[in-house]
Amino acid sequence: MKASLAKTTILLLFFIFSASFAGSTETAAQPENTAQNRHRELTGSWKLVRATITPDVLGVPVPVHGFTARGVISTDSTCTIHASGSFLGKEYSYSGNGRIEETDGATLVFTVDKGIIVRDGTQHHDRPGSRIHASYRVTADDTLIIMTFRDADGIRYRFDLELSLSG
Repeated sequence: MKASLAKTTILLLFFIFSASFAGSTETAAQPENTAQNRHRELTGSWKLVRATITPDVLGVPVPVHGFTARGVISTDSTCTIHASGSFLGKEYSYSGNGRIEETDGATLVFTVDKGIIVRDGTQHHDRPGSRIHASYRVTADDTLIIMTFRDADGIRYRFDLELSLSG
C-alpha cells in the first residue's frame, strides 16, 4: 500500500467531516438549508463508527476495523483530527489540523494546514495545502456520512465513513 493511499486512509478514517451520496433518502428535510445551516450541522466533535474501503478491482467493501478516530469541527471551519490503528498489517497514526470549505450543498474540501503521519514508527509530515474532496450528508439521527475516492497504484479506491457526534 503506497504512502499516499495510507495517508488518505488515515485522513478519511476520521475525516470526521463530510460525505455521502446526493439525493439520499436518509437526509433530514431542511427547508432553510443554507450554507451556514449546513455548516452548523457539521460543527462539533465526531468519532468514527464504521469505515469501509472498496477497491474497484474487487467491487466489494472491505471493513476497516481496529481504528479509532476523532475530530472536531469548529464554528470558524477549522478542524483537528486524531486517528490511529492497524490496517493491512501496518500500524498508523495521524494528528493534524486544517480547514473545511464547502464547495456546494453536498461536497466539502479539507485543506491540510499541519499534520504528522506515523507508519510503523516512521514519522512523515503531511504536505501543507494538500486537499481531500468528499461528498457528505448528515442523517436525521446526526450520523455524518462521508464518501470519497482515491487512485493509487493504478487502482481506484472508494472510502465510506460513518461518524457520530461524540458530545
